[in-house]
Amino acid sequence: MPLPVELKILDPRLPEWGFPHYGSECAAGLDLHACIDGPLLLEPQAPAVLISAGIAFRIADPDWCALVLPRSGLGHREGLVLGNAVGLSQFGVNLTKLEPGAATSILHWHEQEDEFVYVLQGECVLIESEGGEVTLKAGDCAGWKANVPNGHCIVNRSKADALLLEVGTRAPSERAHYPGSDLKLERDGTTVRVLHLNGEPY
Repeated sequence: MPLPVELKILDPRLPEWGFPHYGSECAAGLDLHACIDGPLLLEPQAPAVLISAGIAFRIADPDWCALVLPRSGLGHREGLVLGNAVGLSQFGVNLTKLEPGAATSILHWHEQEDEFVYVLQGECVLIESEGGEVTLKAGDCAGWKANVPNGHCIVNRSKADALLLEVGTRAPSERAHYPGSDLKLERDGTTVRVLHLNGEPY
């Protein structure tokens, strides 16, 4: 049975730019447009900025929800979801390109999922809430065991692209925490909740 979705275009430039679309056959979600009037520089760990995608939509079925997640680093993060392409279900594998100024995410850690990163090319900076900053170069790796509250992210502060291989568990239930941000994520099977720290939904 089709899922009923109501859609409204808010930005008049959107028809000219094209409707949001999948970046590749293996993409897990649609790429949205950032409907802004000029360049916007978002520094790592800076306060969040609300950016319009130019559309509004409503899912009529209360058992479904939609998530809008940022592509880190001013939209310059590019990657291939390799694990999906070969049908992996217990862990994910991503090949991620970080252009100068880009980041893998904001500071975060997972209760149920291990994470591992291997630097294939370039130089980037690992930021950890418990360990400060460390420069990673090609051949270096880093990992984070599940349920260890050490927020982490990787930022490319160099002038050249960095290429990362990211591997992580796909736990059926998960709690993700974002140190320094009023945000937490809960997933139980197919149900995902994006919450404020006080438990109220966004």
